[in-house]
Amino acid sequence: MQRQSLAAALILAACPGPRDVDATSVEPSSSSGDALTTGGATEAATSTACPVGADGCACTPAGYCDAGLVCDTGVCGEGCAVGSLGCACTEGGACDAGLECDAGICAEPEPVACGPDDVEDCCGNGAIDPGEECDDGGANGDGKGCTSACKIAVCGDGLVGPGEVCDGGWNCSDVCTLTTCGNGTIDPDEWCEPAGIDDPECTPLCTDARKIIFVSSEHYRGGEIGGLAGGDAKCQALAGAAGLAGGFKVWLATSKEDAPLVRFAWFDGPYVDVNGEQIAATWSEIYNSKNDAPLTTEHGEQADNSELTWPWVEPVTTHLLAWASALAGPGGPATDPATCGAWADVGKTGSAALLDPDPSIPNGGSGTFKASWGGAPCSAAAPIICVEQ
Repeated sequence: MQRQSLAAALILAACPGPRDVDATSVEPSSSSGDALTTGGATEAATSTACPVGADGCACTPAGYCDAGLVCDTGVCGEGCAVGSLGCACTEGGACDAGLECDAGICAEPEPVACGPDDVEDCCGNGAIDPGEECDDGGANGDGKGCTSACKIAVCGDGLVGPGEVCDGGWNCSDVCTLTTCGNGTIDPDEWCEPAGIDDPECTPLCTDARKIIFVSSEHYRGGEIGGLAGGDAKCQALAGAAGLAGGFKVWLATSKEDAPLVRFAWFDGPYVDVNGEQIAATWSEIYNSKNDAPLTTEHGEQADNSELTWPWVEPVTTHLLAWASALAGPGGPATDPATCGAWADVGKTGSAALLDPDPSIPNGGSGTFKASWGGAPCSAAAPIICVEQ
């Protein structure tokens, strides 16, 4: 853009000079007593001057002009303000806000071409460009409706957006609300909801405060249990059908190496039946045979007697006997208990526990579920004992 300049000589020529005064036309004043000198002239009228800083007039000594004018070669006039659009940049190469200096002239920046590969540069320009789901310009941001990556905020994106109180984490639900223990609902990662701070069945962290032991309502021939895996699966299926949470394993073993003492996850707290009746205060009581025997099923009902008979009573009667294995692990007795051929052979004998807590029964009846008889025929049907892990 060319500058509009005014030649100083032309401007000065346009400004009127002082008027000439005819000395002979001025009469001496009689009142003052003063007389004019006949050989000279006195200016009696003011000149019409060009105001400094005005359009077409001289700039101030510092080079300033009135508003809207610029100083060009010492004269104020309309021109191009340094740093403005289409005008020269400052000596340092700067321009007014939003402009950039291009070849010495201030101009608007070239628009950025926004394509699928330019999201990082284009997100925030206020236009929804290719690859963007939204763009609220300066209102973009993590935690807002349109994220800093120009994506619509949704639950599961890892950002706590509008209407969310969390997004991810063990205590955050799939609708981005907190799964607070004590809210009355058993949320994911909770075992229970406490009835109060001292609920004996549920801790203030919504974890199970007790472990359950039950006698199976179903009876199985000892040689058809299907090994430890089959027994565990039967316990888990019965517990699930009865609405019991948690994992359960069968109280059986095939050797000292996989005895309950070895393969169970023991809990250092109370063991109870489904109705909440305590069987042992801690697992060490079970290990030391100071526990009561479980007598109820997964439904909380009294378990039925089995087909097994206690051989040391007369007349022979049926009792509540269950298939069971010794508690001892590698440090226990040298001989393994009878196991019905790893609980898969009906032609062998297995170990069983007398659960009837009847002290009048000789050679047993103490109400423990440690194996107390190793000669039970594996062709007979009896319940199994299931222990929560």
